[in-house]
Amino acid sequence: MNWNARMFASLMLFNPEQSSAQPFIGRHHVFHATGALPSIRLRSRAQVKMAPLHVSRLRDDDIPLESPPITPRSRSDTEKSGRPDEAEDDDDDDGSDENALRPPRPVSLAISTHSMAKRPESLLHEACFLFVVSMAQFLGQTGLALSIITAHIIGRSWEHVSDGQLSWFAASFSLTNSTFILVAGRLGDLYGHRRLFIAGFFWYGLWSLLAGFSVYATSTTFFICCRAFQGIGAGLVLPNAVAILGRTYPPGRRKELVFSLFGATAPAGFNVAGIFIALLAQRVWWPWSYWIMAVFCFSLAVAGIFVIPRALDPPPRTESSVKQGSRFDFIDRIDIFGAFFGITGLALINFAWNQAPIAGWSNPYVYVLLIVGFLFLAGFGVVESKAKFPLIPTSVFTGDLGWTLSCIAAGWASFGIGLYYYYQFMEVIKGDEPLLAVGKWAPAPIMGVIAGLTTAYLLSRVSPSVIMFMAMCGFLIAATLLATTPVDQTYWAQAFVMTLIYPFGMDMSFPAGTILLSNAMPREHQGLAASLIATTINYSISLSLGFAGTIETQLNHHGSDLLRGYRSALYFSPGQAIITYHEHTAGAEFPQLRIPAYPMLCLAASPSLAELDRPKPSFKEKRFESFIIAIASCGIYQIGRLSILNLTADAHMFNQNMTSSSGEEAPASYARFACDPCRKGKRRCDRTVPRCALCARKGAQCVYLPRRRSRQTWPEGRSPMPNTLSSSGATVSRPDSQLDHRIPQYTSVVTPVTPVTPTTSNEAATATAIYFIAPQIFRQAQLELPRIHPSIPADLSPFENDPSRIRNIAYTFFDSIHWWMPLISKKEFFAHLLNPLSQRRSELSLLIICMQLYCARDLNPGTGALDVTALYHNAKRLHFEMEAAGVLSLRVLQAGILIALYEFGQAIYPAAYLTVGACARHGTAIGVNNLREESPSEYRSSRSMSEVDERRRAWWTILFLDRFMNISNPNRPLATKNPTFDDLLPVDDKLWDEGTAKPSDAFSISQGFSLKMGMFSRLGQATYMLSQALDLVGPDNHQDPMERDQQIAQLRRTVHALITVSNAEASERELRTCAGFCPQLSICSSTIFLLQEYQWRAKSNDMGLIPNYISARDTSEETLSTLDHLATTAQGFRDQMVDTTSVLVATPFLAHVAYQAALFLIRLSRGEPDDITTRRMSLFKGLLQDIVPRWKMARVYLDILDAQEITTASEAACGPRPLRYSQDPDQ
Repeated sequence: MNWNARMFASLMLFNPEQSSAQPFIGRHHVFHATGALPSIRLRSRAQVKMAPLHVSRLRDDDIPLESPPITPRSRSDTEKSGRPDEAEDDDDDDGSDENALRPPRPVSLAISTHSMAKRPESLLHEACFLFVVSMAQFLGQTGLALSIITAHIIGRSWEHVSDGQLSWFAASFSLTNSTFILVAGRLGDLYGHRRLFIAGFFWYGLWSLLAGFSVYATSTTFFICCRAFQGIGAGLVLPNAVAILGRTYPPGRRKELVFSLFGATAPAGFNVAGIFIALLAQRVWWPWSYWIMAVFCFSLAVAGIFVIPRALDPPPRTESSVKQGSRFDFIDRIDIFGAFFGITGLALINFAWNQAPIAGWSNPYVYVLLIVGFLFLAGFGVVESKAKFPLIPTSVFTGDLGWTLSCIAAGWASFGIGLYYYYQFMEVIKGDEPLLAVGKWAPAPIMGVIAGLTTAYLLSRVSPSVIMFMAMCGFLIAATLLATTPVDQTYWAQAFVMTLIYPFGMDMSFPAGTILLSNAMPREHQGLAASLIATTINYSISLSLGFAGTIETQLNHHGSDLLRGYRSALYFSPGQAIITYHEHTAGAEFPQLRIPAYPMLCLAASPSLAELDRPKPSFKEKRFESFIIAIASCGIYQIGRLSILNLTADAHMFNQNMTSSSGEEAPASYARFACDPCRKGKRRCDRTVPRCALCARKGAQCVYLPRRRSRQTWPEGRSPMPNTLSSSGATVSRPDSQLDHRIPQYTSVVTPVTPVTPTTSNEAATATAIYFIAPQIFRQAQLELPRIHPSIPADLSPFENDPSRIRNIAYTFFDSIHWWMPLISKKEFFAHLLNPLSQRRSELSLLIICMQLYCARDLNPGTGALDVTALYHNAKRLHFEMEAAGVLSLRVLQAGILIALYEFGQAIYPAAYLTVGACARHGTAIGVNNLREESPSEYRSSRSMSEVDERRRAWWTILFLDRFMNISNPNRPLATKNPTFDDLLPVDDKLWDEGTAKPSDAFSISQGFSLKMGMFSRLGQATYMLSQALDLVGPDNHQDPMERDQQIAQLRRTVHALITVSNAEASERELRTCAGFCPQLSICSSTIFLLQEYQWRAKSNDMGLIPNYISARDTSEETLSTLDHLATTAQGFRDQMVDTTSVLVATPFLAHVAYQAALFLIRLSRGEPDDITTRRMSLFKGLLQDIVPRWKMARVYLDILDAQEITTASEAACGPRPLRYSQDPDQ
């Protein structure tokens, strides 16, 4: 069969019903056959008329295409490319050479198996069509929002979820999304973009549904797999959506507008959907966002069946289109081997870069996978060069298109880094909730629509290269604003402006690049054009996060300086860095400054992008382009100038801070106000005395003039915060204090990197003050409460030392203190706080220092052991700095509780009493005082059950300490309200430690005793009974004496029953003996003794008197039984003390109950104890002697007992001399 006959047979394959039947028009047409047909030149017009040709009619608003020049090629070249070259009809009779090149002429639309679809005729149909197709871009960004915004909330659904696993929630989606897009475009070219579009939405919905149900899985593995399969669905939908639009709309005004609106859905998809995602995660349950996503995807798939034209489906295949001879060519057409090598190479490279920040480059498998990935890409190039139908034909990929994709990759990589670290900056550094962080990004979708309409307007007036230039300017300016945003700055200064500019970068680059590639490629490669853009966008976002993550982990000082790591990654966001050095006039050297460079290269290269199919611009268009470029260049210059000045000042301040923390000579002090040259030049002054960094760099004279206080009180014109001791140069000087030589002067900082200058510290203090003093004004002014974290000196920070030291402290604490005061979640501590990738905040360091108070013995520093007194002073000083800086967090509250317990055990008064009151105020400020039942939705959204119970335990501990310290004087008012009968108790300690507790495991006070409640739950019940006892014996109780005696008797029996149940549970669970002396036993014993003392006072007819000796007849049976139980348990504890280290498990409340028991024995003996009383007195005193090395309170108790024995014996001989309650410390 000759070539003309083969062309005739191929043309007969066209389905006449797939295009409008119009008469043959024009002389010159381009034919694209489906098979590997060579390009031919038709010799006569008759050969054309014999084929039933059908062409699409040009619309009035369409712009005719220019047929590209025809380059003669050999048959082998044609077969490699997979499509024939264009052929022209030549009926000239001038005898010219048939292989001569013809100049381009206007033609109608190209004829191919992928013919142009008819645009929907009605406006309603077209609107529905555009909505369904645009949802591909919308839901693609929604897929990222599903895991980025609520990653921390989702991670709480499983146990022991590390930060690395959280990062894979988004990385797995981006990985498969970016790698499968290219194959999806080829499948759409072969089997129809409409079919792949509908199938992709069905696939997307299926795995969204399963991802929601993965909450019931035992680990995150299934959820991550579901996220990866979700990415495949998004990869199938997006390129075919772009191809559908490219084949439906011919080049023209309408096509430019459609692609502009299509690109505008990207920011809208992330932000509009992100609001609902955050709402569902915080208020309902996070799986509902995935289930609603599945329903939406299924609905779009069904809608696509009806609104997308069927003309986009390929014609029915025949034997000639499926076979070549007798060989089935499915593998060749799909390019299975090319897809395997390409997808595998891209996936391995992506995996290696995103896993490196988690596992580290020191692990061999990371760089081995990276090398293997590059080898697979090399194999992909070899396979594609020999493939019959390559995924990326080299004939359609030119250098101009390469520059276009490079600009898109650089810009969207910048956006991906900025978007990810924006949420980290807002949620981690500034402490915003996910919903608030999404709300701050709300202007982006609105500006996305404006940017899309602006792009549609400009595309008809300027060349796409100028649009790409403007888009890169938007990426650069927005990334620079985000990277240089101060932590304590108001949202409206830079963050708000950044959200207005970023959409212009996205919604200008995508339509411009899409139109460039769509118009440059033939119809059969519209899916390839869409795949290239979508692959470039998604893969650049995913891969750039791996680059940024590596930079962050390498520069954040092993997680101790979060802000430094975030800023380092954000400095990389604009592009590669240019390292420059600036010499200080005094000889000092500034740190390296990172200046965005790669986008500048793209900006410089973008004007050279080929005009492709656009006509030569007119003089007015050139002038308009020059005007736009001039404005953008001026803006970039100003932004870069200000950024470099800010970075210079920040770098100098950071260098000084690092010098100070490294033990070298301390930097110069700071002035209260900026120097006069910087103030006049409106520059950022670091206020270093005697010379600031900017004046030193410029060689100018630095003068600090006195300034009068401004009338404006916030945020300018205020003195430094007086509590910042380092700023004012004040030191703590006490003759008996070891604090001065243990804590060097340091400056409170907003984050672990940036030191707090007097202004920023004062701004934070003022914002916190307004929040507490005038909350209504605070909300009306829309102010933000800053989250400030004072820095920990290097010699005190536990993270600066050997990590094994922290583990030893934790193991010792949880093996001893945690038995009788389970206040800190063991699961959270070991799973997150000790994770090397977790946040190293200052409050965590403070908590570890306070834990260390209980794990070290107070020995002489000369012996090499830790001086606990100095450690206590350091903890108090750091806790004071936290409060002065306005830090409100559960970790700081737990540290304060541990300090109060330590002060109580060491008999440090009145510090213990005052610290408990401060903890009560702190707990009220952060809202842990809410002991009412929370709805299941709150468990599933904002906090996990472990976190809710940890907060509940903190408040119950405060309630317990507040009442326990008032037992000796019930007339003192409490710092907290009494718990109610319906308040929830902590869950079982075992379930809490294992992380398997559920909301149904929490009991209320009103529920009966059960061996499944746990020891700490009994602490809550005992605290409630102690509250009732204090109310009964208090001076404000005016009940009838008989009614009060009945209540006292009933309460005493209830308390005694609680002691019995606690002892039974300790025996059943085989708890160590010290668990019998846990706080609830001390509270129960103290409550019984308190009620007994009240009865003695009532019997003496003087409520202000406490008899120093009493009779056994006047003592209740419960009191005597309690004394017997305490004696038995104390003897068992002493028998188990085989060495002095066993005293670490002793509680300060053990000393208290031993003291109270001994005191009652002294009173019962009336100065003449019998043998049993003497043995018990010796037992309790011996126990106190054993506890003295651990708790100094035991020594105080022994001194009181000695004095009580003398007083009792004296009164027995000379008459009673009662002790009186008094609130006056001088009496």
